[in-house]
Amino acid sequence: MMKRPFQIAMLAGLCLALAACGFRPLYGRYSGNPAAAAMFESTYVEPVPDRVGYELRNTMIDLLRAKGSADGARYHLKLTFRELQIPIAVQNVLVGTLQETITTRYNYRLTVNYELTAVVGNASITKGSEDALASYNVTADASGMYSTQTAYLEAQTDAARDIATRLRTDLAVFLDTHPAVR
Repeated sequence: MMKRPFQIAMLAGLCLALAACGFRPLYGRYSGNPAAAAMFESTYVEPVPDRVGYELRNTMIDLLRAKGSADGARYHLKLTFRELQIPIAVQNVLVGTLQETITTRYNYRLTVNYELTAVVGNASITKGSEDALASYNVTADASGMYSTQTAYLEAQTDAARDIATRLRTDLAVFLDTHPAVR
């Protein structure tokens, strides 16, 4: 019988501890920092060339709820990237009478440099770099060229989305720790 009051007291103590821990969402409309969400929405993500740049820019626009055009934007986010394909798995195959080594798996590495600037005064607010790694398989036969190309494009897309998510977090943390910027 004594167990019930003890459980209620423990539950109440846990609720009080959680309420006092200071947890609050980092970004979002109902966060403790609505200025970060407003800053994101008034950011123009500059166009980036190539298929990966297109994927990266569109994902950033979606995640930040940013402007698709420069009209009325208070901030500009410039993104540049570098791609690298690293062979990580090889296989020996017999071609006629010759032994050949072919690559069967690649790591795709995408490195993105970013800079957030204010439109007024063109002052740099923050800049940094993020990188992501995605792997894909290579099919050796001629009929596998389509699947290899599809796997490569999927690795590019995965890396771009991963970087966009981490970049949004980087920007939110920066804005949360530098309130004078907003």
